[in-house]
Amino acid sequence: MSMPDWCVADFHCDALSKMLMQPALSFEDASQLDVNLQRMQEGKVGLQAFAIYLPEVLGRGKFEHVMGQVELYRKRVERSQERPGGTQTLLWRDQVPLVGQTDSPWGLVTLEGVDGLEGNLFYLELCYQMGVRVVGITWNYANWAADGVMEKRGSGLTEKGKELVHLCNQIGMLLDVSHLSEKGFWELVDLSKRPFIASHSNSYSICPHVRNLKDDQIGAIIAREGGSGLRLCPGLSNRRVKCR
Repeated sequence: MSMPDWCVADFHCDALSKMLMQPALSFEDASQLDVNLQRMQEGKVGLQAFAIYLPEVLGRGKFEHVMGQVELYRKRVERSQERPGGTQTLLWRDQVPLVGQTDSPWGLVTLEGVDGLEGNLFYLELCYQMGVRVVGITWNYANWAADGVMEKRGSGLTEKGKELVHLCNQIGMLLDVSHLSEKGFWELVDLSKRPFIASHSNSYSICPHVRNLKDDQIGAIIAREGGSGLRLCPGLSNRRVKCR
């Protein structure tokens, strides 16, 4: 799957969870959203990934809130394609060459942490049917599938998590290792038969924060023909800024 020679692509934003928590926010131009339609158009964004993130206040393990954000995307982000320059959804490989070549930006729906799938792999397949194309296994802490980078015990994938990896490979769901523990990362390298990505992780060599990737991890992603997006957050990208 190849992208055009040059294209602005942002592989992570939290617009959906913010709109879920604040229903009055408008995707078209709400200033409280780091990503909205107006800013995408002004920045000539070719591809914008919209993460389904479950805030802890909602309970991170509820599938109803995953579906709630899918519906938010369909009604308030994808709906904007009815107007000139609105968002179209990237679903299939043969659409990739069109990214950056049309007047309209493309949207990609991702899942940040599988907590909300409740350990039910049928829910993963349902997410795929509803348009989700990228799955990050964890957020910062442990869930039913694996440990996140902030989990002090530093374990890797559970047996159910390994089943998740195999099913993602089978149905064509792209896996995302941002937030995944280092042990889980290397287990994924051994298990996955397909390329995977780090949607928003930086270099540990430049800023030694646990959320960042070490050189051998970056090399492993490249060797598997995956990719990594940079996170433009001072605490995770600049050694001179205190990493939190």
